[in-house]
Amino acid sequence: MRKTHFWLIIIAFALVTVAPATAQDYYRLTPERITSAQALIPDGVEIFAATRLDAPFRQQLATLADHISPALPPDLSQTELSLAFIVRLIDPNAQYLDPAVLSQALGIALDTLESYGADMLAIGAKDMANPTPKIYIAVPLNIALGRFVQNIFATALLGQHDGGQPLAGGTIYHAATLPISLSFAPQGITLAINDDSYSPQAATLAANATIGQAIASLPEQGYDLLAYFDTPAFIPEQLYREDRAIMTALGLNPETIQSAAIGILLDDIRALLIDTVQLRAGERTITQTHSETLAAYVPQNAALTLFAHDLRLFVGLAADLVASLSATSSRESIEEDFSRTLQALLGIDLYGDLYSWSTGDYAFFLNSPPQTPSNQSLIAALQPGLLLQVTDSQQAQNLFDYLQRTLPDSAVLGEDVTIEISQLMLPAPRPALLFHTAAGSFLLGTDERLFFLLERNIGQTVFSDAPHLNQSAPYLAARPYRLAAPLASLFLIGDSATQTTQWLLTLLDTEAIGWPEAAIIQPYTEMLRALVDAIALDIAIADNNALRLRLALLLKQPD
Repeated sequence: MRKTHFWLIIIAFALVTVAPATAQDYYRLTPERITSAQALIPDGVEIFAATRLDAPFRQQLATLADHISPALPPDLSQTELSLAFIVRLIDPNAQYLDPAVLSQALGIALDTLESYGADMLAIGAKDMANPTPKIYIAVPLNIALGRFVQNIFATALLGQHDGGQPLAGGTIYHAATLPISLSFAPQGITLAINDDSYSPQAATLAANATIGQAIASLPEQGYDLLAYFDTPAFIPEQLYREDRAIMTALGLNPETIQSAAIGILLDDIRALLIDTVQLRAGERTITQTHSETLAAYVPQNAALTLFAHDLRLFVGLAADLVASLSATSSRESIEEDFSRTLQALLGIDLYGDLYSWSTGDYAFFLNSPPQTPSNQSLIAALQPGLLLQVTDSQQAQNLFDYLQRTLPDSAVLGEDVTIEISQLMLPAPRPALLFHTAAGSFLLGTDERLFFLLERNIGQTVFSDAPHLNQSAPYLAARPYRLAAPLASLFLIGDSATQTTQWLLTLLDTEAIGWPEAAIIQPYTEMLRALVDAIALDIAIADNNALRLRLALLLKQPD
């Protein structure tokens, strides 16, 4: 299966399985509830997903579709997100699955099955690298179906069949001309595609401890959709080779990665939560988390803000990423080269002068102003800022004093950079270095709390008494949906993020940069503005060393 199809499966499942919390919590998919679906899927599948099928869920899908469809681009709003559509994503070469016939047959079956207590649907797939993967669609039931009803369903779903073969407590039907089987067991129905040897009596996922561990590692107890991925099956050496280096740089050794799970939940049509968890071998190695206290300094409508902890970890991650793209350099050699360069050019010891006081939180933000003239420089348009929490104020002050003495008269930064001493007046007068460069002007300074590097125009805003990000309505509204104790977090406010994205895409589409694909993305930025108030991305490590990631979308409310 191509990588594009793999991600389309995730996107499709996310779009078709959101349901507001007004439905009874009973219908949420907990690890205990999906055991009944796992008992209908053969063990060894590479993908397993279960979605709610209850009547409140289906009724609310229509309401949600009405809410979001006006904001969708035409090519998305006209897409039929049906079960047949998802099956075609998994197996695009399945010519025998006529979409219209399959959709109609499943529609009849689902309407009828509702009276038998069907409130969940599951799908599994194996042999994904083959042209014809094995696919299993299962519906758990509360009661067994009679022989007469079984024949009705078998005829609707298979057409001509062999009349059915009795099994212990059930029956299995084989289509006459298609590679499809249909099993009726006391606990539910399974439709098997491309598996001539399928038997409901074989081992199932219900006894698979790995899938149980992956799903139990998700942060919530219940979801509207749960999915499991046998990740090692998707990252052998011959597949996704270009991704392996990036995963290594992020600390996800492809050789030790284990299974993954995803959970999707819409809470009260206010926040769409997409949780993923990646199991990893070994013990928890990273324990530092951030508190987002620096949100009290970030401008209120900053388009994008990154929060994390310990600058050394960030430099190490950047060195890892560069090393992963190099055939000859390691993380250690790159970080050592960086240290020697700082020492040679600026006389700064990376470990003693910088790392010694920057072990607290830090925040990087972009604060695009409401109006961005087309002739404005990139720096002035995006107004970037870097804030470092000072854990040793004397060490930070020593570094600033050293730079204040040496940089104004130094030629190391080149003739296009000039430096002068400036004053920030809020909340109290303090010296700062003002750098004038071809790209823009920056302020650098420190006090007992913060070491800062800011675009010149945003300097007073950061230290003013005006409301900051921690007081903004989208930030406060998103807080209840965030992961606890994150390693790093990314927060975007819808309107300003849309504006900044549009500005960047326009820049990327210029002849100087030459990325015409930016024009393809441009129309989708307005969809972001119309649907989302804010986006938060949190990364955390669970106690069992599993990597957790949550994407929380704070949805705009209907007028």
